[in-house]
Amino acid sequence: MVTSRKRVAKRTTASRTAQLEEKLDDLVSILRATQQQQHQHQHQHHQHQQQLPQEQQQQQQHQQQHQQQHQQQHQHQHQHQHQHQHQHPLPHQPHQPPLPHHVNHLQQPHQPPDRLPEPTPSEAEVYLIKFRQWLEFFPFVYLAPDVTAEALHREHPFLWLCIMCVTSMSMPQQAAMRDRLRQDIAQRMIVNHDRTLEVAQGLIVLTAWATMSAGPGSKPFLTMYTHLCSCIIYELNLTKFPNEEQFATVCFKAWGGRNVPPAKERTMEERRLVLGFWYITSLLCRDYGRPDPNKAPTYIHKKSLLLQLQKIRDTLPPAAASKAVIQMQLFSTETQIQSVGLFGGARIPDAPRIDAMYAALVAARAWYEVLFTIPLAEFIGMPFSLYVQLSQIHALLYRVTTLDDPAWDKEIVRSTADLGNHLDRTIDLFTKAEAFYPLRGGPEDVSIFGKCTKVLRNVRSNWEPAIVQQPMGGLPTPSSQVVPGAAPQPPLLVDHSMMPDQDLSADFGDINWMTQVFGPWEL
Repeated sequence: MVTSRKRVAKRTTASRTAQLEEKLDDLVSILRATQQQQHQHQHQHHQHQQQLPQEQQQQQQHQQQHQQQHQQQHQHQHQHQHQHQHQHPLPHQPHQPPLPHHVNHLQQPHQPPDRLPEPTPSEAEVYLIKFRQWLEFFPFVYLAPDVTAEALHREHPFLWLCIMCVTSMSMPQQAAMRDRLRQDIAQRMIVNHDRTLEVAQGLIVLTAWATMSAGPGSKPFLTMYTHLCSCIIYELNLTKFPNEEQFATVCFKAWGGRNVPPAKERTMEERRLVLGFWYITSLLCRDYGRPDPNKAPTYIHKKSLLLQLQKIRDTLPPAAASKAVIQMQLFSTETQIQSVGLFGGARIPDAPRIDAMYAALVAARAWYEVLFTIPLAEFIGMPFSLYVQLSQIHALLYRVTTLDDPAWDKEIVRSTADLGNHLDRTIDLFTKAEAFYPLRGGPEDVSIFGKCTKVLRNVRSNWEPAIVQQPMGGLPTPSSQVVPGAAPQPPLLVDHSMMPDQDLSADFGDINWMTQVFGPWEL
C-alpha cells in the first residue's frame, strides 16, 4: 500500500510540472505575440506619419492647380463678357455707380487707343479743356475751373460721356460712345423715368455740337433728342414762373388745403439750360420745319423786326458784340428778315422789294466776312447753328443770283457777293479745317469737314450751270482751279436734287446738301 501511494504522488507532481510548463509556454507565446503586434502598429504609425506630409503637400498642390484653373476660367469669362458689352453695350443703371473710366483700359491692355470705348484719363482732361473753349460759343452750362475730368465723370457720368463723345479725336471711339449713349438714354428716360438737369444738359451737348457726332452712317437723333429734352424741361416745370407751380394749391386753399410753400427761385443753371434749349428748338423749327408758305413776313412786319434787331445791337455789351458767333447770328437774322423781298412778289412794290433784296445781299456778304476771319482753332468748335446759317446764306445767294426779274440787276450781285467766289473760299476753309483737326479713323471713316468739302464741291458743280447762264461771266470750275501740290479731284456727278426748289418758302430749310452731310435730321 505504501508503495502505490508513493507512485501516485510522483505522477501527480510530474503532471503539475508539465501543466505549469505549458502555461509558461503559453504566456511566453502570448507575450511574444503582443510585442509583435505593438511593433507592427508602431511601424505602421511611423509610416503613416511619414506619408502624411506628402499627402498634404499633394493635396495643397491639387488645390492650387484647381484655383488657378478657376481663376483662368473666370478671367476668360470676364473678358468675353467685357468684349460683348462693348459690342452690345448695356444701358446705364443709375442706382449702380459706373466704374471709373480708367478701369476699362486696365482690363483691355491689348486694344489700340483708337478702339477703346472711352478716352484715357489723360485724353479726358485734354478733351474737357477743349470743351471749355467751345462753351464760349454756346454757354448753356457752367463748368467750374477747378472741376477735373475725373471729378466730372464721378459726379455727372452722363454729361461727361456726352462731352467726350463730341470732343473725341477718334471716329471709331465716337461711334462706340454714340451707341452707348443711345442705350443709356433709353434706360434712363424710358425705363427708369430719369428727369434730371444732367440728362437735359447732355442732350443739349449732343444737339448743339451735332456736327461732331453726325453723318450719313449714323442714326437720326436731332429731333428725337430735342423732344426728349423738352420732356425733361416741361416735367420739371422749368418753363413756368415759380408762382405758377403752386397754382392748383392756391385754387383749393378755400377748402382747407395745406399752406402754399414759398415759390422757389430759378437757379442760373436752370436758366442757362432753358435758354439754350429755346435757341436750339427755335433754330430747328424755323429751318427744318414745314411752315405755311402763305405766311411769309409782310413788309410792315419786316420793319418791326428790323427795329427790334437794331435795338438788340445797340444794347449789346462791347465784349459780346465783338464775338464772331454773335455777329454771325445777327447778320443771319437780318438776312432772314430782308428775304421778304425774294418771296413778297407782287404784294410789295418794286422799290422796297429791291431795297430789301439788296440789304439781304449786303448782310450775307457781312456774314461771310466774319466767317472767313475766324481762326481755325475757333472754327472747329462752332456749334451746329453755324452750319444751318451757312446753308441759308448759300440758298439766298443762289436765289438772288438766278432771279429772273427785270428790276433786279445781276451785276450788283456779282460785285457785292459773288456766289462762286464764296463757295470756293468756303471749300478752302473746310479743307484747312480737316488738316488742322485730323480725326483718327480707318480708311472708311471721313470727318465732318471732309464730308462738307466733298459735298460743297458737288454743290458748286451742280449750281454752276444755272449760274453761268446768267449774264455775269463764267465762273471757274473746280477742275480748272489747280492748287500746286494738290491731287487732282475726281469728276463729280451732277445731282439735280441739290438744286434749291424755286417754290421754297422763306425759311430756306429744304437744303439737300445738308442732309447728305449730316443725315436725315427730320426722322
